[in-house]
Amino acid sequence: MSVFSNSENKKINNLWFNLIAISFAMIIVGLAIIYYIDNIKEKSLALPAIKNETSKIIKSIGGRNLQIPSSLFKYSVTKDKPFVEKIELIFILPLTNSPDKNKIHVSLQPQRMTKTSAELLDAVYLHKFLPNELRGPKGLIGKPLKNIVGYRGEVIWYDPISKNPFVAKCMQAITDKSTQKCIRTIRLNKYISATYIFDFEILYAWKEFDKEVQKWLEKIDGI
Repeated sequence: MSVFSNSENKKINNLWFNLIAISFAMIIVGLAIIYYIDNIKEKSLALPAIKNETSKIIKSIGGRNLQIPSSLFKYSVTKDKPFVEKIELIFILPLTNSPDKNKIHVSLQPQRMTKTSAELLDAVYLHKFLPNELRGPKGLIGKPLKNIVGYRGEVIWYDPISKNPFVAKCMQAITDKSTQKCIRTIRLNKYISATYIFDFEILYAWKEFDKEVQKWLEKIDGI
């Protein structure tokens, strides 16, 4: 026989129910807090990866200290060799419909070690031209070079109007599966020159070439 009346038993049952409900609610709240903390930890752990993606490596070339985003380097590099004679980079120019063809290889070198393509046009290429002209990108003249050692199969594409013309030397594809490549060297400043190797298809947007390259060069501090 119970020592409590029916009304008292009902109060006790309600009390237990409330305690169970409160405990369950506290468990839910606790789980929510744990989830929130874990989520913060995951985000905080992800931050270094983002920083590493935008981290810069200092390289000294041509008497200039350049701070270059690590993601631009063609090959993996380390910080232990800051003084170099050449820096190999990769830029992506949105100038064709093919992502693979939009990739260009960029080589930075001391200015004293190179001649620009425009300088070579007058000093070397003009004396090696064949009489015929090739049709190609609008606004450019294509002149094949003489069939001699060092120039065989090469064509010079240049803008005949500008005082500082756009000039690129293009080589025949090595195999049936490879594409025709072009090379162009310019002077970035009095210390550093840049040589670009790119797919021939990019020449059809040659007027946009320097503007698109400049967007990538602006990511490099010190140029």
